[in-house]
Amino acid sequence: MEWHKLTQQQKDYVAEFISNDSICKVGHNIKVDLSQLAVLLNIYPQNVYDTMIGHTVLYNGLGTSASLSSVVEIYCGITLEKEVRNNFLNRQKDQDFTEEEIEYCKDDVKYLLKIRQIQEKEIKHYNLEHCNQLEQSLVPVLCDIELRGINFDSKKWLENNEERKKELIPIKEELYELLGMLYILRPEIAEISYVKKGKFSNFLSEFSVNSPLQLNALFEHLIKLPNTNSNTIKSWLQKEKPTSVLKEVIIKFLTALLEYRGLSKSISTYGERFLSYLGKDNRIRTSFKQNFIPTGRLSSGDIKNRKINTKGTITESRANLYVNFQNIPSESSYRNCFLADEGYLFGTCDLSGCELRIIAGLSQDPLLIGAVMNNEDLHSKLATASFRIITGDPNYIVSSSVNKDKITLHKPVLFGLLYGAGAPNISAILNIPVSTGKLVYEAIRELLKPCFEYLDWYSKKCIKQGFAIVNDVTNRRLWLGDYLKYRNQNLPYPNMDRLIRTLYNVGMQGTNADIMKEILITVSKIPEVIVLGTVHDELKFQIPENKPELATTVKEVMEEIGTKYLKNTVTMKAKLHLEKFWTK
Repeated sequence: MEWHKLTQQQKDYVAEFISNDSICKVGHNIKVDLSQLAVLLNIYPQNVYDTMIGHTVLYNGLGTSASLSSVVEIYCGITLEKEVRNNFLNRQKDQDFTEEEIEYCKDDVKYLLKIRQIQEKEIKHYNLEHCNQLEQSLVPVLCDIELRGINFDSKKWLENNEERKKELIPIKEELYELLGMLYILRPEIAEISYVKKGKFSNFLSEFSVNSPLQLNALFEHLIKLPNTNSNTIKSWLQKEKPTSVLKEVIIKFLTALLEYRGLSKSISTYGERFLSYLGKDNRIRTSFKQNFIPTGRLSSGDIKNRKINTKGTITESRANLYVNFQNIPSESSYRNCFLADEGYLFGTCDLSGCELRIIAGLSQDPLLIGAVMNNEDLHSKLATASFRIITGDPNYIVSSSVNKDKITLHKPVLFGLLYGAGAPNISAILNIPVSTGKLVYEAIRELLKPCFEYLDWYSKKCIKQGFAIVNDVTNRRLWLGDYLKYRNQNLPYPNMDRLIRTLYNVGMQGTNADIMKEILITVSKIPEVIVLGTVHDELKFQIPENKPELATTVKEVMEEIGTKYLKNTVTMKAKLHLEKFWTK
């Protein structure tokens, strides 16, 4: 449709027709179309069907493309011509369509109703109606969130960044002090060739802690470190002890280097450059990626810009418009810069221990149920068992008052095991020998025996049937596509350990994702509550300042929906925060 050629009467008719929610609007990647309709016509259709989303529901895990051309070929056996599509890139707003382009546009939509019909038949066959309806209902909600964006305090953001730059100064000074100590202990390091041009004339003034080349050469010489990537350094630090003065200085230097790098990256990523995401209306926006992660989790971030260059070839680049909200640091100095609109309060409500509640309900493990329902100190019990093995002291105690630092240290062990980690991973987390890590691994599994018996049973069941059912509310299905390729050829699967780790957490993460999606849809329908987005288990919204009681309604809805997905006696709880800005 050449919009600029229509009369106002024709435009009004189109707007009235499209805004009629008794008529389902079918499209492929329809969120893009909804955005255009909102901007051009100020209408927000709710009754939509996206054939791209329908395809991802059916083919989740099989690795098939969800592009329009791929979907048309899969369902209709038709190959779409792609060349004409390039004409729509870099196009002038009022440029007329050619006959060839009009025919291309017709082809772009004429197969959609047939595809929907085929998809709905297959969706019914696999009992995925609820899952598909959940995803389809979510599309206009996400579109609305994307268009609205969030009010942002750029001045405070930059002030905070300047404070982080000041924090960097003493860390850098410490690095050069430690470097000087290394030079005293091992003066030959000044003779090592660090750069192609030759040796240092003044080691301490010319060495750069930002140079991977120089750092690699230094620590390859000192401790035979293959490289100084952060993961390599972390792995080395977990294994080494300060057995000499030199080793102690090296440990301090590498520890400070990791801190320096983390803060430097924060300053770079979340400093002045971050403001490129800021719209002219002083709002930050994101673009959601729906149903493209196997567990169904939402992701967010930038989209790709496609342009035709002077040579006539298509190039892609980041649009640099949409922020990844999942990666925004949790520190208040960052999040407090995201503001409620004038006259509103910013609500943050997160599900409390959502994944732990899910596995507690599924496995009916008494220790897990006691932890999530009665606030019993699970982490102290598990840490006590582990450190009795590690220390060899049968009376060793870990609690909120005794050796409490061990609780924080041990928490990743539980979640590591729930996500399929083995004894080597446990050894790395606790910085203990693998032989000791194996004993800890076995002890924790024994303490949570019902939980791990369930996870073992579930993973074996999924492997036998070739797919995982995430939960029995949506029946979301994850095909074990890579594994099935081998099984269908009667070949042994080489990545079975990785597959089992995936299956350990697919129920927890997938159910969590479904809960949050249903929450987004339901809360968006509450009058005067404006949904601003979601980060993992957390919902962001705003409500009128004079109606704070609406926040309690949101919390109750979240708990009710979460409980619906849990099993037996386990219920969901949520934590609510209400401010003028986004709080942790």
